[in-house]
Amino acid sequence: MFRDYDNRPEIAGHDGDWQANIDKMVDTYGPSEYWKLDGKLSYEPENEGDNKYTQVWILDIAKGKWMQFNSLMEKILAVNKKRGEGMNIYTNEFNSGDGRDAALVWGMKSWSEMDIDDPLKNHYEEMYGKDSWAKFLEDWYACVDKVSQSLWKIAD
Repeated sequence: MFRDYDNRPEIAGHDGDWQANIDKMVDTYGPSEYWKLDGKLSYEPENEGDNKYTQVWILDIAKGKWMQFNSLMEKILAVNKKRGEGMNIYTNEFNSGDGRDAALVWGMKSWSEMDIDDPLKNHYEEMYGKDSWAKFLEDWYACVDKVSQSLWKIAD
């Protein structure tokens, strides 16, 4: 929590050591980002800790489309809970207008999961009706301008 910064413990000599030994070796510092888990739109089943990889989609949400995006994510949340599949949604707390507004994050146990055609469409239509996935995608493209994808290996 941000309030934790107010009472962060001081480590004797840390700041001086950083300035003397580390700071001088850094050419430039990159941007700092603060991401916050959206607990209302996220779901993690109990076995989620078994994942070895994490897919991360960074989303650029179209101006004025946050409510529509949240509505879509509520539907995906319901489908994921029924399937027992986890997914977390984070929001960028200090938006700088660079298209890094939200992140969808979910885990994988192995690379082979990338070879499987995700049955999300089938589960979505089972819950919301025939051809509802096409409407979902139409709404998705109306509120998400850009997606940047990456895959992270979870360190042991």
